[in-house]
Amino acid sequence: MIILEKHMDCFQMSFEYICGVYNVNYIPIYLNSYNFDYGLKYYYIYNFETILKYIGLRVRDVYSISNSYSIRDLLLKHECILLSIDQFYCPWHRAYKVSHFCHNCVITDCDDANVTCYDPYITKNKVLLPFDYLYNGVDKIMLFEKESKAKQLKISDVISYLQNRITEFRVDEIVNNIIIDFVQIQRESVTQKDIYLYPMLIWLKRIADGRYQLFYLLMHIGIDEETNKFLLKKLWDCVEIWSKIYNMIIKSLLMHNNTNSDILSKIINRLTDIIKKEDEILEMVRGFAIYY
Repeated sequence: MIILEKHMDCFQMSFEYICGVYNVNYIPIYLNSYNFDYGLKYYYIYNFETILKYIGLRVRDVYSISNSYSIRDLLLKHECILLSIDQFYCPWHRAYKVSHFCHNCVITDCDDANVTCYDPYITKNKVLLPFDYLYNGVDKIMLFEKESKAKQLKISDVISYLQNRITEFRVDEIVNNIIIDFVQIQRESVTQKDIYLYPMLIWLKRIADGRYQLFYLLMHIGIDEETNKFLLKKLWDCVEIWSKIYNMIIKSLLMHNNTNSDILSKIINRLTDIIKKEDEILEMVRGFAIYY
């Protein structure tokens, strides 16, 4: 199985590029994939420092950029810089001057007027970002340095990480929030010219893709398929259900079925069904503590 780009977000694709620059293994970033980060404006990584130990990098955050010289100084010591920025200020983005949401890309160079960015989520070509836009839109930049050796990631590490992570999850609350948001969209006229910019759809896709990524991670590190076939099957079932919910909402918006009670009912039923399946996965992960 190959992890497809369509299952990755802007942070992951940008970070994958940085891992390639430093020649380190990117795959452990999928430890963070199983989440319910619905409603968060900015990308959140649970215990990022722990994940980086398995990758072989360490991070240093810089929260202020005073001028072009500061960027030049940083690039002298680091080949590239991870940039978190409001997509509203990215001229190459479909959301440019349309909507506000966190976006991630990589700074690779700069001159007196612009920084040069590589944004693999959007384009394979380098793009220019004027310094004025950078200053107005930047959330933070992240610098990375290579460690001497990466820690080996084992299945016990994955289970331990997930067990710590899932204590935060309240599946029924998340699903209820999704239903409330969809009902609200149903009641309003669709004013967003590009429906894929709706935060609700961005969050739903991230949830669906996260199940796919965890499935891939478990297979990659060599989980026993026979012993854990039920966990793998439940993960894959959730991938399909979340993807169907995502596609049903898109279809509803594209067809302007904003008052179609049948579609609303089907989506709510799907969301209700997913609560049980997600809870089953959480219980299986908790049960694995006996073996790992």
